[in-house]
Amino acid sequence: MVRVLIGFLAILLVLSLVRFVWRMVTGWVRFLRAGTGPGVAGPSEPRMVPRELRKDPQCGMYVSPELSIRSRYRGEELHFCSRECKEKFFQVQSEKSA
Repeated sequence: MVRVLIGFLAILLVLSLVRFVWRMVTGWVRFLRAGTGPGVAGPSEPRMVPRELRKDPQCGMYVSPELSIRSRYRGEELHFCSRECKEKFFQVQSEKSA
């Protein structure tokens, strides 16, 4: 009975290793066919390199000015990563001034 269980576990281990190797090989093949990698634009996507990044005053995340949500506050243009950050920023500012 113990030998059967050990044999079954050995088969599961081998099948898991084969699956892992198969996924790695197919992933590399897709990677090489597409010619993409980190920082490399694929055939269907344009390469966008922002010239400068702006810091979101609420969460501290750096965002591209072209893709950010802009707003003016005290004569300064601010760039936010999301509407939620923009709303929270102005909520905090109104609470500070009240």
